[in-house]
Amino acid sequence: MASHISVDTIQRRVRIYTVASASTPEMRAARLRQARREFEVLEGIDHPGILRVNDLKETELGPALIFEHSPKAVRLDHLLREKGTCFSPVW
Repeated sequence: MASHISVDTIQRRVRIYTVASASTPEMRAARLRQARREFEVLEGIDHPGILRVNDLKETELGPALIFEHSPKAVRLDHLLREKGTCFSPVW
């Protein structure tokens, strides 16, 4: 979760594709492409079970996807680990 530096009340989720840990220029380029592709795919999705992506920003760590924040949101990989692959989503 992140807050905007000039406005205390706005909270967002941020996913950073760190390029510093990529060992080769090809791996860094691949992470940049992954971030852009994820943004492009999610940009048009409006679904109550998926956090809406708001922006793609360049940071010193790498590209960052900025999502709406929901205190009840759970990452899909965590949800699957907790509930298994067969569950009934509630939304």
